[in-house]
Amino acid sequence: MSSKRASGASIDDYKDTQLGGTDSERVLLYLIDRINQKRKELGRRLEAEDRFTLLDELIAELSHSNKLNLLIWDGEYLYAHTNYADTLFTRKITVSGSLLIATKPIDNLKWEHVPFLQLQVYKDGETVWQGRHKSDQFFDHEKNWEYRNIDFASL
Repeated sequence: MSSKRASGASIDDYKDTQLGGTDSERVLLYLIDRINQKRKELGRRLEAEDRFTLLDELIAELSHSNKLNLLIWDGEYLYAHTNYADTLFTRKITVSGSLLIATKPIDNLKWEHVPFLQLQVYKDGETVWQGRHKSDQFFDHEKNWEYRNIDFASL
């Protein structure tokens, strides 16, 4: 992983401070640092729209070379993002209004893909915001890169 941010630092900068050994932990530490930095810049607590805008920008930035399946709960909103095809699904529970999110459908009922390459923000089971920034699709095999720019509709 070598996701570069504007200052030239990367999530790899957190290898020496993380407790575990996963890139997921490094992404979390990076997000926390950037959120704290933004809070300090503004000199106040981040409002809901501030949090959404910042996460939307950071996720677009991090997705350049990272697989990002993210579920983040800030105590008010649930943020979901995927840039890896067919890896996050939702199912609405109509009776309770709850929203289930899973990496694979867990039953035979109707599951929908989390919208791909775009941050989704949910509250009380409903989508309240969709990201403005499109992230980059993650390919786990070098061979898949050959297909990224093919216009299949023109074939």
